[in-house]
Amino acid sequence: AAGQSVAMVERGMIGGTCINVACIPTKTLVNSARLLKTMRRAADFGITGAESPAVAVDLLRHRKEDVVGTMVAGQRKSFLASGMDLVIGEAKFIADRTVEVALDGGGTRTIRGTHVVINTGMVPSLPPIDGLAGANVQTSESILRLQELPASMVVLGGGYIGAEYASMLNLMGVRVTVVQRGAHLLGREDPDVAAAVAEAFTRDGIEVRLGVEATRVTRAAGGTVTVELSDGGTVSAQDILVALGREPVTAGLGLEKTGVGLSARGFVAVDEHLRTTADGVWAAGDVAGS
Repeated sequence: AAGQSVAMVERGMIGGTCINVACIPTKTLVNSARLLKTMRRAADFGITGAESPAVAVDLLRHRKEDVVGTMVAGQRKSFLASGMDLVIGEAKFIADRTVEVALDGGGTRTIRGTHVVINTGMVPSLPPIDGLAGANVQTSESILRLQELPASMVVLGGGYIGAEYASMLNLMGVRVTVVQRGAHLLGREDPDVAAAVAEAFTRDGIEVRLGVEATRVTRAAGGTVTVELSDGGTVSAQDILVALGREPVTAGLGLEKTGVGLSARGFVAVDEHLRTTADGVWAAGDVAGS
């Protein structure tokens, strides 16, 4: 719109986190879970024969992929119609305001701009809990690709991501235990709101363990996951979802080639105008902590 020549480099998720692995796919699944809950109460509305609906995971996944795919296609069409140069690949700085792109189809391309905007987003965080890295755990992104529902699931983290998945999985028939380090669920919400959610979870059969955290995670040969807790207790389930926050994507960007600094929490440091510590380099969105 400003008449600038623009090249946008995208690693593969056109449309970003929300469309591909967050808001859109999760709300699509939540909608299915809500419908499932309503169907189980069909008799309350004078309708019989719908009280025992079955969950078809492959159909759920295909519907989610169709919704996401439609929105991704729309984003791609808009990008191309704008006249920008859409480059699919992975970029890293090699010099001042200069990036080298490992192209998705092979080969490399070097791009230099008067201005460069870093907008690489965030990914699920895997804290250094003993045994966690080797336990083949689920994250808020990998769980969207589940081939089948487990009989039971331990959810580490009672924030909005963990709570949403706990509720959804429970509605789909999974026995869920939530492990939350804080004194209540949804730490960013008012205590009365968090208490109401905890009460609803308990009423719906979700076990909530507050004030404890995982100290060790092991997966047995048969697949069962056991989580050792800070209070000396344990929780076992068929699978485990780690929902303990997200971290900015800065590794591998070659920021050291540009003088771009990071904040104490690992985000790209920016001022009130989103300028980084390097001339001509800006950062926006999750990677900048905004």
